[in-house]
Amino acid sequence: ATKATFHDGALLGWLTERMREQGLIVRNDGRNDPTTQLCPPLILTREECDRTVEVLADAFTELGRRLGAVGTAHAAG
Repeated sequence: ATKATFHDGALLGWLTERMREQGLIVRNDGRNDPTTQLCPPLILTREECDRTVEVLADAFTELGRRLGAVGTAHAAG
């Protein structure tokens, strides 16, 4: 709502681990930069791309819930 930059190293570390648990290697922490950096292989199938988007959406929705910024209607939609 404020558009303030998000700087919570512990929560960004949690987000990185949450995505890694689902098989997606990203970096959300380490430089105090609130940017998710993807590390895809050079060759990516459509199915792998779809799975990447699914993991990102799930993790960001869960993060929003933890922050109280996303309700269940958003996650279902």
